[in-house]
Amino acid sequence: MKQFAIIIFIVTLVSCEKDITVDLPVYSEKLVVNCAFNNSSPIILDVSHSIDILSGNRNFFVNDANVKLYENGVLLQTVPYVLGKYESTIIAIPGRTYKVVVNRGDYPEATGESTIPLFTGGLQSSYKDSVSTDSSGFPVGEITVRFADDGSTRNYYKIFLQSYDNTTMQFKEMIPVSNDPLLVDGSADNSQGGVIISDLTFNGKTREFKFRTEFGSALGTPKYIITLELISKEYYDYLTDIKNFQPNTGGIISSEPVLVNSNIKNGLGIFTGTYLESDTIR
Repeated sequence: MKQFAIIIFIVTLVSCEKDITVDLPVYSEKLVVNCAFNNSSPIILDVSHSIDILSGNRNFFVNDANVKLYENGVLLQTVPYVLGKYESTIIAIPGRTYKVVVNRGDYPEATGESTIPLFTGGLQSSYKDSVSTDSSGFPVGEITVRFADDGSTRNYYKIFLQSYDNTTMQFKEMIPVSNDPLLVDGSADNSQGGVIISDLTFNGKTREFKFRTEFGSALGTPKYIITLELISKEYYDYLTDIKNFQPNTGGIISSEPVLVNSNIKNGLGIFTGTYLESDTIR
């Protein structure tokens, strides 16, 4: 009798199942504008649009947008589309305000505005060979990067290292390896290369960072290019968010949702100026 009652209970549960249709809000696509411009090269922009994750559309690139670039409120150029990007001929000047205005079809007009911060820290770099040996007994060298921080404001930096490849006769990105307390745990590693740091622990001081170079990483001359960028807080947050967005394993769908910082009005992405200074070690 008990078995019969259990069967009746299970049948009753199954018969109570009901499909419920949930009306999800319609997603409104937005223009996505990405550009980190500096004081040493022309302003180049990526323009795409966001997509509904449930749609089958994966064609999000935009090659027919109207992109206008302004300096201190004055139109400088309508930026042409060239091989996947919008390439201007304008090199930004520190202290001036730059604005981009992007229009395309029925999308809301997307705008972004930024300046290049002023940097007076004076990048200095040096290289010393054979400071220690690796686990196989091969000598390793050390790159020292030194600059002075402006104590009057909170600053954020990106350090990027490149080594010269004699075979290809080109510089290639180096993976930064350091025992510095700010860098050793990998929290400062940037998904786009190099490391990003704030001056929270050295505000107003001169700071040195040391990076290890593997045996044979650079032969002959030149050896290395050291690039230091003074970046904005919004760009620092954006790069941090991008790093958190990219999962260690699996694809985008399997990762946890991450709100990525944006300064694009009526759109998504980042439009920001950085002060770039480079030093070549020969």
